[in-house]
Amino acid sequence: MRQPRYWTWDQKHSLPARLLAPLGCVYWGISQLRNRLTTPYHSQVPVICVGNAVAGGAGKTPVAQSIARMLQSRGKKTHFLSRGYGGSLPGPVLVDPNRHNAGQIGDEPLLLAKEAPVTVSRDRVKGIKEIEKAGCDLVIMDDGYQNPSLKKNLSLLVIDAGFGFGNERLIPAGPLREPITNAIKKADAILLLGDGEAVDATSFKPDKPVFRGQIISDLTGMDKQARYLAFAGIGRPEKFRDSLQSLEINLSSFHAFADHHSYHESDLEKLVDIAGSQQAELLTTEKDYVRLPESYKDKVKFVPISIRWDNELKLLGLLESIV
Repeated sequence: MRQPRYWTWDQKHSLPARLLAPLGCVYWGISQLRNRLTTPYHSQVPVICVGNAVAGGAGKTPVAQSIARMLQSRGKKTHFLSRGYGGSLPGPVLVDPNRHNAGQIGDEPLLLAKEAPVTVSRDRVKGIKEIEKAGCDLVIMDDGYQNPSLKKNLSLLVIDAGFGFGNERLIPAGPLREPITNAIKKADAILLLGDGEAVDATSFKPDKPVFRGQIISDLTGMDKQARYLAFAGIGRPEKFRDSLQSLEINLSSFHAFADHHSYHESDLEKLVDIAGSQQAELLTTEKDYVRLPESYKDKVKFVPISIRWDNELKLLGLLESIV
């Protein structure tokens, strides 16, 4: 789905948000009931949960990748556990990038698999039990911040500084999966990505350690003199457009799709035709690229990203404290 305009931080008192607010209370009530009725499984392997408080792209996947790289540089054997959102396989299944595609396991596991083994399982307990058999030093749980089925040894709350908590209302009135105070209470640390005024405009008053990071785009191999038709189907596609513009990439046009959009050949045919008429090359995110039909991947470039942390050593110390 595409995020409604009234979910943004400056729309807290908009009419749609106010009308839908009672449904947000129902949503939270159901979530609380689920939490009370669930007894979490305590794994023999330490679990780091990377999650967020809002629906959509806060940056969990690049954070999970960054954490895995940091820990593996210190000799820690890591393993990802993912729900595999958007995939058809319920799991548990060990991801094989040469055999699985995004339609089967989702896009995020394919990105994570570039860093470490990934087990996809809608049932997180079944998934982690398979990981325990395989053996590792720790598990990085991509998302699952609101999932009560597993005991987390370290919970990291990822926040996009440019979006913050949106209008601070619960789904469907806003993007929140849970109240802000509840999300912060569960966190062992806050990971704040990028810059922006949205967080400052909300009631964000953390009493937990805050680590700031910047998204770094790798433009290796890109011709900055060329024109590009850019497209993205991520949580907040405008972030990709804005980042390209800030890097002075010459955009002929930008096309937004719904988050986790499943690209069909007809989509790419249209984009190729438009790009041709604009004398432009096709450019997208790495997350979108793994969802493209194989026959079109050689016609599209993507921009890899990574995270540069302001205090990486201190963050690494926190991560290693649970191993």
